[in-house]
Amino acid sequence: MLYAIAAALVLVLDQGLKYFVTLKIALNEGVMKLIPGVMSLVNVHNTGMAFGFLSGGAFRWGFVVIALLFAGGVAYAIATGKMKNKRLCWLLVLIAAGGLGNAIDRVLYGYVVDMFRTEFMNFAVFNVADIFVTVCGILLCVCLLLPEKKATPAEDGTVSAGEEVPQKEKTGFVLRSKKRPAPEVPEEVKERRRTGKLYDEPAPINAEDPFAEFDGLEVPAELEPAPKAPEKKPSASVEEELAGLTVDDILKEIL
Repeated sequence: MLYAIAAALVLVLDQGLKYFVTLKIALNEGVMKLIPGVMSLVNVHNTGMAFGFLSGGAFRWGFVVIALLFAGGVAYAIATGKMKNKRLCWLLVLIAAGGLGNAIDRVLYGYVVDMFRTEFMNFAVFNVADIFVTVCGILLCVCLLLPEKKATPAEDGTVSAGEEVPQKEKTGFVLRSKKRPAPEVPEEVKERRRTGKLYDEPAPINAEDPFAEFDGLEVPAELEPAPKAPEKKPSASVEEELAGLTVDDILKEIL
């Protein structure tokens, strides 16, 4: 979206200045001082390329087709994500916008309106579109010739195969503690660990007699076991009670 806005601004600036020059300055004769001694505005028609190359009008539609194909290729490359480098994208968009600005003139009039003329040197007359095409074209060549900087994940969001992503430093509260050397254990604690006397026991635990440390201790009354009730002998059966009794014993019991 930003690329389209930038291209539209270039076209508006180019076409607006050409329209102003056509209305205010006479063709090939009028001059308007822009910066005294440096730059002035004129009204010149150019049927060729920038700086008057290939003039004559024979290549009019060829220039139009080239500009349209170039602008379409740039738009396709950016829309499909084939062009990753943002700097190259901006340069290509500005070049395409300048080419379209001159293409509009060629389609409508068959020529391009040029207006900037240098006063301090003999130089070709040019327009806004020529500035973007020439300057951005030179910068594009420089960018292509210079060694490309390796992209980091923070710049384009992609990581090549086998490339390790650098970990960002974490800030704020971190639950996981960093590894630190363990503090030196006091000799007293070492002795307690060795003997098993860690919690102020009267003596270390004896593996052979684990309850030796409780010998001689009085057991509280509430913890002593209750005395056992005397066992009740089972009552003898009637046959066993009558066994061994004589008739006299029975009569004595009855009488």
